[in-house]
Parts: sequence; C-alpha cells; structure tokens
Amino acid sequence: MGLQVFRARTPPEAIDLVSRLLEYTPSSRISPLQACAHTFFEELRETNTRLPNGRELPPLFNFTEHELSIQPSLNSVLLPRHHAQEGAASGAGVSGVGAEGAGTSNNPGSSSTPDNNSMAMSDSAGVSAAGGPTSGMA
Repeated sequence: MGLQVFRARTPPEAIDLVSRLLEYTPSSRISPLQACAHTFFEELRETNTRLPNGRELPPLFNFTEHELSIQPSLNSVLLPRHHAQEGAASGAGVSGVGAEGAGTSNNPGSSSTPDNNSMAMSDSAGVSAAGGPTSGMA
C-alpha cells in the first residue's frame, strides 16, 4: 500500500504541478514562471473568474518587463488575451504585453537557468537593477 499524500478528490492538474515542483533533479524541475503557466492555474486566466466571495480577482498579470523577458515563449500563456487587450487599451506598459511582444526580448529562445528563474527584486528591497546590493549610505 502506497503513501497517500493528497486527498482522493485532488485535481490531477494539482498533483502534476506539485510533482513537477518537487522534481529531485534541478534540470528537470519546473521553473517558477513555468509553474505560473501550468494548466492548474488556467481558471485564473479565464475572463469572468471571480473570488469565492464574488469579488474580482486581484491583479495577477502585472508582470515586470524583466519577468516577461525570462522565457518569452510563455508570455502568451501567462498573459491572457483579454488582459493583454485591456492593458493595450488603457495604455498600460508591461502588463499590456501579450503574444505579440513575446519575440522582442534580447534572449528570444533563452532557456531557464537558475539566474533566470529568480524573480527580480526592486531597488527598495536593497538590490539594484544590475543585481548587486544598493548602498544605504548617501
């Protein structure tokens, strides 16, 4: 008898996502952005999805330019069409990037590396855009 980790009614997509996140071999493990694009989160990308209490979802697709440049081939999945159209109509910068902007990165076919998998931190968090610590002294 095997060890049961998940409840019997756990969606297969959830089990697949967790198994990919917990892959022992780092090169076989799913990256954070690949996890965001996983089918488990597909419902969040649908046009009329609401929270259980009926309210609208919080901003989920406000990716930074850096995040969208990590693996541009995922942008068309990460940014649903309806969100890309809304962003373009409102003049939103990065959040309006959709499949059209997927090939505009400096690394169009770049593969995920450990550096690419980490999310950028803002300058206010003590890290410069170049990745080094910012000086707290004036």
